[in-house]
Amino acid sequence: MDIFYIVKLLYRRRILWIGVPLITGVIAFFFTLNLERTYRSSAQLATGYTITDQVKLNEERFNLYEINVKFDNLIETINSPMVIGLLSYRLLIHDLKTEKSFRELTPKKKAENKVLAGKNFKVLADTIERKLQNMEMLSLFSEDDKVLLELMEAYGYGSRSLRKMLRVSRVRYTDYVSITSFSDNPELSAFLVNTLCEEFLRYYNSLRTQRSSESVKTFAQLVEQKKKELDLKSEALREFKASSQVFDINLESTSKIERIKELETTLEEEKKNLRGLEYSLKSVNARLESFGSGSDILGSDQNSEIIEIRNRINVLNERYILEGSQNSTLRDSIVVLRRELQKKITSTDTSSEGSDMSADELKNRRRELETQIAIARQDVQEVESNLRAMRSTFGTYASKEARIATLERDVTLASEDYLNAQNKYNESLDVLLATTSSIKQVLYGQPPQEPEPSKRLMTVALSGATSFVLCILGILLLDFIDTSIKTPSYFGKSVPLKLIAVINRLNIKKTQGFEDVFSKSLEGQNQSMALFVESVRKLRYEIEATDKKVILFVSSRKGEGKTSLVHSLAYMFSRSRKKVLVVDTNFSNNDLTVALGAKPVLETMMEKGDIQAMKKGIIASIIKGIDVLGCEGGNYSPSEVFPDNVFGEGIKELKKEYDYILLEAAPISDYSDAKELIDSVEGVIGIFSSRTSIRQSDKETISFLSKLDIDKKLIGVVLNSVEKENLEH
Repeated sequence: MDIFYIVKLLYRRRILWIGVPLITGVIAFFFTLNLERTYRSSAQLATGYTITDQVKLNEERFNLYEINVKFDNLIETINSPMVIGLLSYRLLIHDLKTEKSFRELTPKKKAENKVLAGKNFKVLADTIERKLQNMEMLSLFSEDDKVLLELMEAYGYGSRSLRKMLRVSRVRYTDYVSITSFSDNPELSAFLVNTLCEEFLRYYNSLRTQRSSESVKTFAQLVEQKKKELDLKSEALREFKASSQVFDINLESTSKIERIKELETTLEEEKKNLRGLEYSLKSVNARLESFGSGSDILGSDQNSEIIEIRNRINVLNERYILEGSQNSTLRDSIVVLRRELQKKITSTDTSSEGSDMSADELKNRRRELETQIAIARQDVQEVESNLRAMRSTFGTYASKEARIATLERDVTLASEDYLNAQNKYNESLDVLLATTSSIKQVLYGQPPQEPEPSKRLMTVALSGATSFVLCILGILLLDFIDTSIKTPSYFGKSVPLKLIAVINRLNIKKTQGFEDVFSKSLEGQNQSMALFVESVRKLRYEIEATDKKVILFVSSRKGEGKTSLVHSLAYMFSRSRKKVLVVDTNFSNNDLTVALGAKPVLETMMEKGDIQAMKKGIIASIIKGIDVLGCEGGNYSPSEVFPDNVFGEGIKELKKEYDYILLEAAPISDYSDAKELIDSVEGVIGIFSSRTSIRQSDKETISFLSKLDIDKKLIGVVLNSVEKENLEH
């Protein structure tokens, strides 16, 4: 849709987009004649949300999102049913108990209202005062409250009515909230904004105090609960330490670890001593084998000393373990005895393993070594037993240590929770005792001296402009959704066939006939007639340039204008002194036969198979130079009426007598007539109406015509019934 087409489209629809806004403006003017005068009054509240010059108990960072949320909450609170209800109470009390009321309820209206009839308004006013003092809302479940609600509606002080008169908004990028009222009374407007501010502040402060008190009470209960939990955790830790006889788990664990290390060292020494004795015994046995058998040797006194020292060590070890491995004196005594035992064993090995020992001495030495090995193995077993006992004791201490650590951690967490709860409680007390509300009324509403401008001209202009825009958009939208091939350019984009003529739309029924269209002089013709005649002349020229004499006119569907176009073209050929024969082969609709006054004899003549009989059916029309052969029409096709190729032969004979033979066929998308007549004609012209859209059936017709174009049998297509304003596109 190009800009020139849009301009011309709007120009053609100028009556619509000029007339509708004018009518709308007139209607708006009359509707605004009786507008009531309104008086405007404003008040402002300073919130303190965006300023930091006041003393605060805690440090707060400026957060734009939180500030906006605070303002939204504040505005919603002002518009809440509670605050609006309190304002309604004040208005009713003012009108019921003061002489200078804003609105009056006449006795007639009181009598007409069934709910208020017979009610004592003084009693109602006292009830409203009590509810105002206690900040109670009215309930629909109470019959008395229903009476008060009806009274508010009767005075025009209901919640819906008040919300229509009030506007609450934040002054942009400031710390202020603006409250504006519009009413028919200047004093009422000022009373509305000031009273609304008062009742809001009273309700807000009451709500804030209630919330602070609830917070203090809640935190006090929380502190008490956390204190009990801390006491329980501490008592559990104390009882576990007392039952386990553990006073310092870290010190006892360290002592146990050191004792285990000492036992492991002793075990290694005993095993080393055992290995040395076994090696000495092996050496003595080897020497005895070299001497042969010998006599038994008795043990020496030195072995008795070694056994005695080992027994003392074992006794001291048992005492040391039973006393909890804490006695340093016993530990030192054990170390001294072990060193002495090592010296005894070493001196025995040195004195007995000389190379100059006799066989009896070697046997005696062997007995000593066997005794020492037995004692050493017993010592190793005792040390291993003590080590296992110490390790099992250490596992018990590890379990106790884990349990104590868990209990101590619980005590620490409970202590932290208690301290946090205590801090919150202290903060809530500070807020309750040391802070005050930051919201103040800084601007009080005054009764306006002049009413608000009515803005009638703006309303009328806005209604006219709105209807103008809607008309323009509607015209463009309707044209946009119109998919018809209304202009030659649209046709060229939709139909890939040669366009040989564009015929403008002409209502021939409003004329006296084709004679009235084609016989008038140029001065007597209107513009549409002149365009139509010239378009038909162009089509005649295109046909004459092809040298094709037998032309078949086809269309995709009915109503495309074939009959009128064939009639007009035949008339135009007759004016150029051409002899024309019009044959109506549209058996589905024989309008051409009726229009030219022909005899419907084509089917009857062709059934006989006599070409001369077909010639006899041709009659001269009322237009000079035009003959016509009509058909009766019916539910059949040419191949069912014309035997063999008689019709084609007849057309060839008639071609000798006529300059042009024009045939009309039934729609291609609905009938097969046109396809059966192709072999009998020399050329084909397709006709499309600009008022139709290209559908799937039309695409099949276009495909059929494209094949004829390839065979050089298609002369071209004609765009028919084009609006005069669309001819240049």
